[in-house]
Amino acid sequence: MKKHEYVIPEGCKKISIEADLNNLIITFNRADVGEFLSPITEEMEQMPLNGDIAIFWDERRDQAIIAKCVDWSREDGIHHKASDGNWYKNAIKFRCGDQYNSVLGDENTEK
Repeated sequence: MKKHEYVIPEGCKKISIEADLNNLIITFNRADVGEFLSPITEEMEQMPLNGDIAIFWDERRDQAIIAKCVDWSREDGIHHKASDGNWYKNAIKFRCGDQYNSVLGDENTEK
């Protein structure tokens, strides 16, 4: 049996493998629109849409909040409006508490 190694292309989120008799079909799947690899959480994240629960912050991640996304704008970069009435420079769709702790930073996580 031959062994082949392939580099996963940048921007791919997952690999699909189909088996049919003696054949394997491997497909590299790109991230969905609005998904990106976050350097903060080191996970694939999604930009929030109106109505989504999200984590919002500006320069200080330790002041991040969780709220509903009620609007967004592309003027001077993408900004998101939270249900607290404020506009934020950064927002990601909420997944779990560990994600929120990653945004807050290491000094805010329980040890």
